[in-house]
Amino acid sequence: MKQRYLICLGLLAAVVACEKHPSDEPKVKELPDYYYAGGKLGTTPLSTFNAFEQPTPAVTELGMYQSFKRGAALFEKPFNANNSGVRSGLGPVYIRTSCLHCHPGYGHGQRMTEYNTDDPGNGYLLVVYNKDTEGYVPWLSGMPQGYAVAPFKAPLDPSKVKISWLSYSDEWGNKFPDGETYDLIYPEVDLPKEAIYIYQQDPSYPLGNYGVKIESTIGVYGTGLLDAITDEDITAQWKQEEQDGYMQNGLNTGFFQNGQWKSFYANSKQGGDGTKYIRRYTYGMSRGVLQDGAGANAIWNITNVTRSDRRMHYLDAAGSYAKYSSLDPDVQAGFEAYINKIDPEHKYAEWHEGPMADRIKAYLTCKN
Repeated sequence: MKQRYLICLGLLAAVVACEKHPSDEPKVKELPDYYYAGGKLGTTPLSTFNAFEQPTPAVTELGMYQSFKRGAALFEKPFNANNSGVRSGLGPVYIRTSCLHCHPGYGHGQRMTEYNTDDPGNGYLLVVYNKDTEGYVPWLSGMPQGYAVAPFKAPLDPSKVKISWLSYSDEWGNKFPDGETYDLIYPEVDLPKEAIYIYQQDPSYPLGNYGVKIESTIGVYGTGLLDAITDEDITAQWKQEEQDGYMQNGLNTGFFQNGQWKSFYANSKQGGDGTKYIRRYTYGMSRGVLQDGAGANAIWNITNVTRSDRRMHYLDAAGSYAKYSSLDPDVQAGFEAYINKIDPEHKYAEWHEGPMADRIKAYLTCKN
């Protein structure tokens, strides 16, 4: 009994010794408000290289973690040319196979010396415009495609696009007031006619006075936070900035004037119903809903994978690609095998019956 009693006392002493007094607990330093750039519920606690890829507390606390991961998979994993299965439906022409190719780490692309859109991290997009009007050319899609699923051919050949980085001298002679110097460079882009598919098919096609710029993709983080701001709060901010006069050039009066919105976002062509929304997305304020905002829009026009509200191909406005593809002997020769895989049950008769050129054009221009 005596031995057992001593053992029990020893165990009791061990338990007491392991207990910590509240005053011994390490004090967690309270972080200042500015640390939480997106608010406490909208800022990830990580500061690693993949911080922008993580769900924020607002996501996890609402039980949306699995939804977030499913969305991340859509963003990160490559689409393929299969006709069924996960992430199928790439093409028939496309720019890249995944969103992550453009947005490494969900951020912006890095500077490149070549226009190799198959290289992860190369976030460049071509902006082919008419020098006389400064508008997009109609014979290429706004985001020009450089790849295709056989038997189709790419609207342009990326390997023929040349990027030159040239030195630039500014009005201060590239020198700070203290004498320290710096270097500046800028890109010039050359897209020869020979790289353009419709020119290859028809050298007489009127391409016009076109020029080329490169656009570097932006980071896609923060769109959910922006979506959470109410229309009333955004409008109040515009009113305040219009009244305080701090902006040197003022607000864009084409969008907002005298306390009221002058221009709204609306989409009735790509599955939208024409509802008007205030502008809140992209640098140009060209979008008004998250489903057509930065990032979400690109799954359709980068991979050409259709969406439930956009059951059509992303092609040029003039219809030139569909026209010349339908007349291309190589495309005609391979279309039968291709379309039987796309539509094995022959649900769309116009893709299977009639002259081959009409069938190809009907498939490429289908709206449903």
